[in-house]
Amino acid sequence: MSFFRPRYRNLLLLAAVLAPALAHAAPYTTTRYIRIDLKTDTGYSYDENFNRLPDSPQRPGASQETLPEGVTRWFLGADVDVIKRHPDGRLEVVSHKPAYSQLPHHYIFTYQTSSRPAKDECGILPLAVGRDLLDLRFPAGYAFAMKGGTLGGLDFHWTNSANVPETEELYVRFNMHWDEGTTRYRDFNITWVGLNPCREEVVIPTGTHVVNGPKHTLGEAARIIEVAPHVMDHADYLDVRINNHKAYRFEPTYASNPAAHYGAGEGAPTVPLHVHPKHIPQNGAPIWMPGIYGPKVAGDDVITARLSVTNPHKQPIENSGILLVFWEPLNADVITDKFSPDPDTEQ
Repeated sequence: MSFFRPRYRNLLLLAAVLAPALAHAAPYTTTRYIRIDLKTDTGYSYDENFNRLPDSPQRPGASQETLPEGVTRWFLGADVDVIKRHPDGRLEVVSHKPAYSQLPHHYIFTYQTSSRPAKDECGILPLAVGRDLLDLRFPAGYAFAMKGGTLGGLDFHWTNSANVPETEELYVRFNMHWDEGTTRYRDFNITWVGLNPCREEVVIPTGTHVVNGPKHTLGEAARIIEVAPHVMDHADYLDVRINNHKAYRFEPTYASNPAAHYGAGEGAPTVPLHVHPKHIPQNGAPIWMPGIYGPKVAGDDVITARLSVTNPHKQPIENSGILLVFWEPLNADVITDKFSPDPDTEQ
């Protein structure tokens, strides 16, 4: 007769099953501060204790950090805000103040590694922020795998339309969420689809204008699991189009908050800080996250961006329509026909 009673044997069996799961550490958060240095026009990165990270060899004025080899870190997303650091060390969130939310025109991270190929002509760009200060999340069960390599600033630009004092110590704060020691997530790739190659803005004259971007193909069968938009003020909509069919339309949420607009080209006139009902607030451009129910595309299916903007001002302004397309590879045999939803009448 067994020494253990049946109920105790069951408890031991349950413990054996749960042991691997219990050994997995919980997801965690790291904080990185990007210094908005208006005096020197630099964007160096600092860790949680405000220690400056190593300089980036790719982008003067920016930083990068080396990720540990042999460890797969799953990137789960990030929260973004603008903060002011006072002389006594106190941190104040100032994202809700228009003078400060206008400061980060954009900041783009690049991930450089030999562990995975780039699926974008501009590199692996897993995270970026504009004046909308968009928080980033991924569909349930998905995360972006980083194994070794470096993560750092690729490009950035600060704007100071409200004449914030250059002596203030200001940062864009990224709370970056991670997990490791697990295989619970499905990995994905990232391709940026926009109106110009590699993130360039477009000129919008006075009035309503529709701009179509160049054609992109992923080169392999895929499921689109998420698209994160980046647009500026006065955008009517930004479309994801597949084979000239509208797959999804982003219509920003607006607020009557102050903003400034920058003219197209070096030295172009600026529309000063002003209030208008079609200015994008923080997180005003919601993310599309279809996840496992996302559209399937063949390697030669054409993905494009279409942006409509109504410029109410008397001078041209800059705008951008960028789609961060997150996709997972599929076997080609699951694509039985071309993507073609209910046809729309837009040309």
